[in-house]
Amino acid sequence: MTNNRVLRSILVLGLAATLAAPSYASVTFTERAEDAGISLIHDPLGAVVDGVIQSNLYGSGLAWTDMNHDGWPDLVVANGQGGTSVYLNEGDGTFEDVSHFLGANLGRAANGLAMADMDNDGFSELGIANFYGEPFFYRGASRAFTENSEQVGVSPLLFAPGETPPVGWVGPESMGLAFGDVDADGDLDIYVANYRLQPDMLLESLAGGFFVKTDKVDVLDTGWGFQPVFLDFDNDADIDIFVANDFGRNFLFVNGGAASGYTFEQRANDFKVSGGGGYPAPSSLTMGVAVGDYDNDLDLDIYVTNYIQNELYENAGPVGEAWRFNARGAAKGVQYMYNSWGTEFFDADNDGDLDLCLTGGWIQSADILDQGRNIDNRFYLNNGAPDFDFTDITETSGFGDTANSGRGLALADYDRDGDLDIAVWNGSHYDPGPEDPDAVFQAGPFQLFRNDQNEGNHWVVFQLEGAVHDQGNTNRSGVGARVYLTTGNGTQLREVRAGGSFLSQSSLELEFGLGNATTIDEVKVRWTDGTEEIFEGCEVDRFYRLVEGAGAPLPLSAAITRFDATPQRDGVQLRWSLGAWLDLVRLNLLRRPNEVGSEWTLLEIPATNGQALDESAEVGAEYVYRLEIVADDGLTTSAAEVIVKATGSPATRPTLGQNFPNPFNPGTTILYSVPGTTRVTLRILDARGRRVKTLVREERDAGRYEARWDGTDEDGNRVASGSYMYVLETAAGSVSRSLTLVR
Repeated sequence: MTNNRVLRSILVLGLAATLAAPSYASVTFTERAEDAGISLIHDPLGAVVDGVIQSNLYGSGLAWTDMNHDGWPDLVVANGQGGTSVYLNEGDGTFEDVSHFLGANLGRAANGLAMADMDNDGFSELGIANFYGEPFFYRGASRAFTENSEQVGVSPLLFAPGETPPVGWVGPESMGLAFGDVDADGDLDIYVANYRLQPDMLLESLAGGFFVKTDKVDVLDTGWGFQPVFLDFDNDADIDIFVANDFGRNFLFVNGGAASGYTFEQRANDFKVSGGGGYPAPSSLTMGVAVGDYDNDLDLDIYVTNYIQNELYENAGPVGEAWRFNARGAAKGVQYMYNSWGTEFFDADNDGDLDLCLTGGWIQSADILDQGRNIDNRFYLNNGAPDFDFTDITETSGFGDTANSGRGLALADYDRDGDLDIAVWNGSHYDPGPEDPDAVFQAGPFQLFRNDQNEGNHWVVFQLEGAVHDQGNTNRSGVGARVYLTTGNGTQLREVRAGGSFLSQSSLELEFGLGNATTIDEVKVRWTDGTEEIFEGCEVDRFYRLVEGAGAPLPLSAAITRFDATPQRDGVQLRWSLGAWLDLVRLNLLRRPNEVGSEWTLLEIPATNGQALDESAEVGAEYVYRLEIVADDGLTTSAAEVIVKATGSPATRPTLGQNFPNPFNPGTTILYSVPGTTRVTLRILDARGRRVKTLVREERDAGRYEARWDGTDEDGNRVASGSYMYVLETAAGSVSRSLTLVR
């Protein structure tokens, strides 16, 4: 049997919009971490040096990626000495902790993260920087990561194959990392920012998936590196590198392109983006970096968060023989004067202009600045043309909520409603220090800010996929590729970036706010080898895949989180689940023979609670089933297909379906089936395996049945909220599942 789910189109309902002056009160965020099932507190401790525990004062990062290709962004969180946590997006606003995907905890502190498909096999690899040593590397798969740092040359730290580190060699304090294709060969390279002891490194990808340290980047001195970013600031299709440095000037490495053998020259001072260079200069000690075209002039601008005052570097283009950036933070209203860390540009209200967010966070050494302990996050709304200045609407946005020590920040549309949400990772610390037995632990929680804006503007989201040496030369994840999108309101630019903010990475998807535009005039992609491709037929309010060489967009579904078909003795059992946000009116189930040119037939069968049985399927026939969702505007919003062969083979074991609804309150339904006449027992057990209630204890003939649980015990008393097991026992075997009761 072949089970091949084809992700199709999605259309989330939109309202007619205008480009009137922004309504600040309608741009709001709601903190939802607890509701999402993510209860993390940052573990700040790391290495033990001379018997003293060293505290990681800087906090850690997080990254978004669709690990299992279901259309929903998943989350990876670096948790200091606590290792790394992985959460799968369940599609209903909640996440499942699947940290076991990473295997054994290596006991090394996890700081910075970057994720992309490094080996072009369709799954994202995971790079993790470790403040107390060299970085480590995981190869990705659908539901697992495999640590292979040594196999790919990332450990021991980037020595040539067979070469051993010299006696007395001390590893770096790797802080942040980013992925980018510096030589446009279709393979992603790695830049590692080291905080002390060793200079930064550019790790070049070689044939066979091995990385070696290259001297193409002239890093002669330690730069106290925090976060690198790959970007094409000068629009020449060669990827450049910006590095945010603490206690020193920032780096801007300019790629010389093919003519130079893809070597880099450090030009930060010449181009006016180096910062002040050292404390107490006002624009020094850079923590994080955001890159985006905030003024819609089709070149990339840079925003940096600093220890003392933040700065916006506006890309002014070439001036004589040098490219020039102008410091515009104060003029544009974003020169925040408090200690800041993670930051990103994004179009929060989908009006076509990039807004700006950042995390504010206290650190012990900041006390000398007299900034206080409660340093808030900030959210700035872009006022658009002609001035493209910003209004600070933090107080009304709901994003100002602070845990005192904001650090990592990353963006993704985790609820698939067409606007970007914000994940924030706060640092914990011991005050005054971990070696003090009386030190007070200041906890830094994970926060998830759901974007609840209601401006009614249109949008479109693209997921890029490179052809990788087939029809093009772009890495599979599309990192470094650009999209130029044109509507009646003008042209916008986005660039795929793996690594940024502060020790973090936002989703690789590119989201465009379209304002009141109801049609898209042109979508042009510039792939990493400089070739350009036009994708025709893109519509507003949809998710698309743009595959190099395809020429036409491919719809991407995030409404249907599951659709599968299983042959049964009496037909084909169909099961599906949908995004919790979907305002569903009806759905269609269609079937056709798995033959070229065959026609669809609408199935007139009962379809309830995510299940249906096609009893008309002929034994031995192979079918394609199609599920279509229809929303309340009467339009098909999403579709998915699956192929199955109707075997008609008799079942030999009992089956137990997932209860619905789940979570539930006050009652839920459980579906089960038995292969033949047998005595059946169906029980509810608590988390410790103790019986709560017996729902069924009687003989059943072969067939499908359902049972109902109202959340009470044997005596009719309401049980507490929590997770429970339900167990089906028969002579042919037993099976169990879990359910969740929410009071």
